[in-house]
Order: sequence, then C-alpha cells, then structure tokens
Amino acid sequence: HLHHFPEGAIVHRDIKPTNILLNESGQAKLSDFGVSKLIAPDFSHASTEIKGTTGYLDPEYFTVGKLTDASDVYSFGIVLLELISGQRAVIATPSGGAESIVYMAHVFMNGQDPDVRNLVDPRIAAAVEARDLESIKMVLDIAY
Repeated sequence: HLHHFPEGAIVHRDIKPTNILLNESGQAKLSDFGVSKLIAPDFSHASTEIKGTTGYLDPEYFTVGKLTDASDVYSFGIVLLELISGQRAVIATPSGGAESIVYMAHVFMNGQDPDVRNLVDPRIAAAVEARDLESIKMVLDIAY
C-alpha cells in the first residue's frame, strides 16, 4: 500500500523482478527504495528526473517525466507479463534491435491473435486452466 499514506503516495519507480523478494511464507515484499519518490497528497503527479530500469518504465513517465502511482502499476504489469510469457521486459528482435514485451501483449489486445494461450510460456502452458486464462487477460489489461 505504497500509494496511500497521509503524507502522500510513495512511488517506487523501479519495480522489477530483482526488487521483489519473497519472505519465508512466500509473501512478496518490495526492496530497493533508493529511487522512490514521495508525491504530496494534494498533487496528482510529480514532474521529475527519469529514474528506473528500461523496459519497466511507464511510457508517460519515460517520455515526459510525469510520475504518478499508476507508474508503479504499469511496472508491475510488465513483471506479470514476464512471469506469464517467460520473456524478458525487453526482447531482442531478429533485426538486431529491441522491443518491449508490451508489443507482444498488443497482439492479443488488438485481436490479432485471439488465443491468449499463445502468450503463455510453453514451460507452464500445459498447467494453465480456463480460469487462469481469464486472469491472464486481466494482466494484459493492466500492462496494456
């Protein structure tokens, strides 16, 4: 609940797999608050220098420096996409470039490939049930 304090919202700014730790009971905990930012309660966003890891940055924050609590939600959506697909946040292209994992999600969100199972990591695809597919679609909504 980083985003709901009387003093304002704490925006982590660097949510990625290596900053999510599991305690002994399997509960996820965020670590590395070195680049976090406090947004005062009477402000909807902060304009700030870009900090964080490429591939996880909210496009609005990355392009114009507008930081909101939604920036962390976007980053978490990228982490979820990585877990589901088995791909990294930034994927190498055959031409030698790189693209965001979000483009893979666009294929499903735009209806170009209606079978979301094609997004799932082949190592876990056999274990995915119909109810899991609905959850995956919700993750795509967050990341998209």
